[in-house]
Amino acid sequence: MGKGLFLFYVLIAFLVRLPFFFRDYIDRDESTFILMGQSIVDGYLPYMELWDVKPTLVFYFFAGLISLFGKSFVAIRMAGVFLVAITAFFSDRILRGMGLGKLAPIIGISVVYSISLFGSLQGLMSEHLTMALVMPALYGVLFQRKIASYFLCGLLFGLALMVKLNLAYAILFLGAVLCLQFFLIKKEGLTFAMVFSIGIGIVIPILISLLPYYLIGEEALWWNSVIEAPLAYSDQHRNSLLKMSLFLIPPTLFLFWLILKKKLRWNDFRHQILLLFLVGIVVSFLKAGRINGHYLIQFFPVFLVLIGIAIGPVSVLKPKVKKLVLILMLLLPVESYMEYIAVIKHKITKGTFYNGEGFSVPQYLTHNDLQDGSAFFVEYHIGYWVMDKKPPTKAATQPSNILKDEMFFAFNNPRKSGLQELEFIMDSIKPDIVVTRINRTPFDKDQPEANEYFETYVKDRYEVLDTVENAAIFKRVKTH
Repeated sequence: MGKGLFLFYVLIAFLVRLPFFFRDYIDRDESTFILMGQSIVDGYLPYMELWDVKPTLVFYFFAGLISLFGKSFVAIRMAGVFLVAITAFFSDRILRGMGLGKLAPIIGISVVYSISLFGSLQGLMSEHLTMALVMPALYGVLFQRKIASYFLCGLLFGLALMVKLNLAYAILFLGAVLCLQFFLIKKEGLTFAMVFSIGIGIVIPILISLLPYYLIGEEALWWNSVIEAPLAYSDQHRNSLLKMSLFLIPPTLFLFWLILKKKLRWNDFRHQILLLFLVGIVVSFLKAGRINGHYLIQFFPVFLVLIGIAIGPVSVLKPKVKKLVLILMLLLPVESYMEYIAVIKHKITKGTFYNGEGFSVPQYLTHNDLQDGSAFFVEYHIGYWVMDKKPPTKAATQPSNILKDEMFFAFNNPRKSGLQELEFIMDSIKPDIVVTRINRTPFDKDQPEANEYFETYVKDRYEVLDTVENAAIFKRVKTH
């Protein structure tokens, strides 16, 4: 049953995500993870050659994929399929463990949809890896009562932290529930050894992540990059309270309503674990002060499991409800249907399934014997990977990081502002090729000084070679 059920979710996730296998990039973060992974394959520790504001495990995961499969977008996106399937499978298993086996597949498929569609979720995001670690760990905490099992759960939670540090709040709340159950309530078969083992398990991946930096005397680089930089970033980049409320208030109120209606029972150990873990995720969003679409990959699996527990099996058994659910399940992946059509059209007109400026710009440069020059991708920075090139500076690994002054301390950047960094790239490194997006300011509109400098400099020192799809390609003509 277990193997067949897992393969079922692999198939669903594969069909939903397949047409997106061939895009150059879906989210900037995924492209950055690929570049960081390639740097590890080339022999560098994370943060030493290139830099991004994430813990180390996500970069090692991409490095592993590149080491095994080479420069394969299909392999990376297929890994996303398995991560989504793991998350859905353990969401299903949690519900089956609570006697809700008939409802479990509907919730499982809903998990696949919720973390695969609607926005930039079709790429391989750090949150996908996080939840593929978290959901098995939650399953173990809910249903296992062995020291070894709790230790393994702790390892999974620790690994998840080294992918997305914001989970610290959710894990802290979970630990509080376990301690409360053991020290005060004395229920659920918990022992001190079990609670202690999960804590030890959490710490081990963190120490292993730190170890190589400690051995070479660069522990400050690890601390600043993994701990301090995300905090500095969240302090500077907060959404409005209204925007966050639109995301968080409706589901939060719905959960409170379910608790008041006793559909979710606060005195049930398993309900407590799931509810407080979800609260921890929401608190992390509030602390960060922003919610991007892919952040919700952390929210939906636990939320949908709680909804499944609250609904129960009765209404799902009604024939009319079954038909309605089936129709809804068939209609929801409209993004996938549209992408299938787009990919097939691209294959017919261009002769390849692979599409996007991350492919077409390198092809143009190669065709015109320009591939050997240095390049600066202000947009479509996955082009570095396709062309076997490196970003011009650490900050340029992720183009949007160039102007994030608050994080420069993390990697000991000698430039102290984003504008200085941009001036260094353009006037000292002097890239031969610059790639931007047409009809769009190079950087965010709240950076007028940087946009003005860049556009003036490019106009003075570069000529427009061509436009390829939505990309503008510039070649340097003045070297002074």
